[in-house]
Parts: sequence; C-alpha cells; structure tokens
Amino acid sequence: MSCQINEKQSDNFFVEVKIIKKMDEPTSSCAKKRAPNFSGEEETRLLELVTKYKNVIESRKTDAVNNKVKAETWDLITQEFNTKNDFPRMAKNLRAKFIRGAESGSSKEVEEDILIQLIEKYQKDFTEKNDKIPFNIWQQICCELNDSSHLNKTGGGRLDVEELTHNEDKLQALLGERLTGFESSFDSDSHPKRRRSQEPSTSRDDDSVNVDSMEDSTEELLKDQRTDWSKCTPAQLKTPKSSSLMSHEKDKVKESGGKKTAKDKITLWALSKVELVELQKNSFLEEHKLKLKIMEDKAKKEMEVMERESRLRIEILELQKQKISSELSA
Repeated sequence: MSCQINEKQSDNFFVEVKIIKKMDEPTSSCAKKRAPNFSGEEETRLLELVTKYKNVIESRKTDAVNNKVKAETWDLITQEFNTKNDFPRMAKNLRAKFIRGAESGSSKEVEEDILIQLIEKYQKDFTEKNDKIPFNIWQQICCELNDSSHLNKTGGGRLDVEELTHNEDKLQALLGERLTGFESSFDSDSHPKRRRSQEPSTSRDDDSVNVDSMEDSTEELLKDQRTDWSKCTPAQLKTPKSSSLMSHEKDKVKESGGKKTAKDKITLWALSKVELVELQKNSFLEEHKLKLKIMEDKAKKEMEVMERESRLRIEILELQKQKISSELSA
C-alpha cells in the first residue's frame, strides 16, 4: 500500500490506494474452483440479514446450546441469502465474510484516528484564513502516515486512510462498541480520540425505562404456559417458577394470611417437632399401661388355677381318708 497526494487537488484531501493481491495458483487440475468475490449488492443483503438476526449472532454466550442455535441461524441466513443470489454461497463463507468485514472496519477506525491526530498536530501551522489545508502540510501528513513508526499501530505494512463505504457504515452501526471500543477516563480498549460525530452515551434514566419495558415484556411472555421443553437453554434456569408449580405454595400462603418468612418456617418446624415428641410420649404411656394390664390379668388367672388345684387336692385327700377308714372298720 502507498499514500500519494495530487497537487492539483490540494484543497481536497485525495488518497490513492494501490493494493496488489497475489493469488495462489492451483497445483493440480482437480483443484477446487474459487468462488467469485462478493459484490456490493451481496454485501448489502448479507448485512441486512445479519442485522435481522443480530440478537442471536452477536450473543456472547458460547455454551453448546447457544452455539447450536447460532449455527442454525447461519444456515437460515444462508437459505434466505441464496434465494435472491445467482451464485450459491455456503454458511461458512458468509460467516467468514462478516468476520473479515468487522476486522477491516476496525482497522479503518484506527487509521482515521491517526489521521485526525496528525491534522490536529499541524493545525497551528495553517497560515490561510480559510479552513483549507496547504499542499505542503498534506505532504508532511502523508509522509508521517507512511512512516514506519506507525507499524505497531496498524499491525504491519504502510498505512492508507480509506473512507468507509455504505456497507461498512452499516457494519459499524451494527457492531457498535465491539468495533470502536469502550471509552473511559482511566482505561480504554479503544483509541483515546474517536470521531467527533460519535453519539453520546444514554443516561441512566433511559436505561431504567428500557429495563421497565423489558420487565413488562418478560411478564407477558411468562403468561404463556409452556409445555414443550425439548429445546431449553441454561438461561431458562433463572426464569421464575411456573404458575402451575407455585399453586400449592400460594394456597399455603393464603391459609396463613401472608407470605411466610424464615422465622415463621422455623417456628412451624419447632411446633411440629414438639407435637411429634408429645405423640411419642403418649404412645409409650399407652403401651406401658397395656403391658401392666396384661401382667395383671395373667397373675389373676394363675391365682385362680392354683386355687382350683388346691381344692382338688383337698378333695382327693378326703376321699383317700374315707377309703382308708372304711377299710379299717371292716
């Protein structure tokens, strides 16, 4: 890449970019045919589809469920893209094109920041009363842009400032801070001097309004009774309980007259424990009384048997006595 200044157009900054790309020639006759480059219409259509499904594609979650959803979304984008395209594209090609566009937009953001810094650096050397920059100043700026001291800022090679295309502007609006970086007075992953046209951050009041609207929409979604759990995500574990699952708990709360606290639950547990101990005590007493009654009845029966045996023995002895006396008298 190289940067050249045309003296005839010194009033307007003109950058001529010459990019030479070397393509690897196929090594055999059976090499895979190269797909044609993306046209401007294809890039616009791809950005429209990505914007349509950006909530899924730009998700930061990388678990197995979300990765599967992202892959299915890219397949859906590919189907919609190929319905209006002459040359069919694969999902991996569309995804690679989107990633390359994001990386290219990020590098152009850095190039614009360096150009703005150089213009501010030489702004004090302007001698004209109007806002036009002299040709000699543009030459110095161009030399510094191509200087090797900026290699560590661009990742290698000479630096050429290119204006953002219409599709790149759409991509920048889609990615937002992922492309430009976050701004902070203490630390930042972006360049400290961004373009002046950058929109200010929203206030906390706006955030609160958005949160309220999100809560309302969430409550409306929860009203629907979901029965199909074949496709679930880890994020659904944080959702509130279903109304059907909470019906039993609501009945208990209505009976008690209000929501039970932890202290009330502990008190209820203690009372249940006391009732259990009382029931155990009563059962032990009843069992003891029953054993005493059984022992008493057993003792009475044994006494009756012993008395009957003694009477029978006395009668037997009397009969034996009478028999002996009759034998003696005879």
